Amino acid sequence: MRLAVLGDPPDDCLRRVERAWPEATPVDQGPAEAVLAWTYDPEPLLDLLGAGPAPAWVQTRSVGVDPRIAALLQPARTVLTTGRGAHGAAVAEHVVVLLLTLLRRVPELLRAQSERRWLDPFELRELAGCTVGVLGLGDVGEQCARLLAAFGTRVRGLRRTARGVTDDPPEFPQLSAVYGPDRLAAFLTGLDVLVVAVPLTACTRGLVGAAELGRLAPDALLVNVGRGPVVDQDALVRALCSGRLGGAALDVLDVEPLPPDSGLWTTPNLLISPHCADRTPATDERFVAGYLDRIARYRRGEPLTGFDPVTGY
Repeated sequence: MRLAVLGDPPDDCLRRVERAWPEATPVDQGPAEAVLAWTYDPEPLLDLLGAGPAPAWVQTRSVGVDPRIAALLQPARTVLTTGRGAHGAAVAEHVVVLLLTLLRRVPELLRAQSERRWLDPFELRELAGCTVGVLGLGDVGEQCARLLAAFGTRVRGLRRTARGVTDDPPEFPQLSAVYGPDRLAAFLTGLDVLVVAVPLTACTRGLVGAAELGRLAPDALLVNVGRGPVVDQDALVRALCSGRLGGAALDVLDVEPLPPDSGLWTTPNLLISPHCADRTPATDERFVAGYLDRIARYRRGEPLTGFDPVTGY
């Protein structure tokens, strides 16, 4: 059986896959019965799907799936599984680092050090006591909420399956409340920090625009680790340049890689990281462990679950 491997997984990963699935022969092109898409770039998978019959099973590295891929696979009844559960711990740590970098004005400190300037007075902000909103309570959002609550913040969350607002939800003990999509405005109002952790779907594209940013507390911070188009980047830039927002950090952008001539590079109080929040060996290990578990179940003929074509993730 041919297993198409897209991207460049570590050699150890392939060796473990070959041991777990001895009847599978890894190939890097051509038609295949199964696909491991190690790359986050959807184009190689789209090319493969357009070149031959649909595979029986596709495993992606990302959690959200390009709608073009889902549209090709759904009619063929291809099983589609994702990297759900592998990324949250690493991304949550990155969120905390970005927030503390903004609150503690680390870029200014580094500039002053490089110029041998002693900054006095130099006032900072604390994360403790902030009201934080986590938009999306999947693996990434839940892990973010857990870490941020440990800093003494008040954390509220918004999830697709919630109805209205639930105080002290037992499913998420680290949260003060969980809101449904119909309560987005109430969820955003007065937040000191907004963490965006939802995948890109038809419902989430442009979800956070000028009106939504205007509901945050003055001098609020925003971190986007979901997908770039969830946040209106033009509205975000205007809010930062006007001083309405105190700062923002983007690990995901509308266009990646970000072109050198993009105005985002020079936007005040904006941190940019190159979609690297989950690029850790531990993330790779969690992904491979999950994939090996699915291989075992696939070989036994057991059903695989993961991607929901209705929600898009």
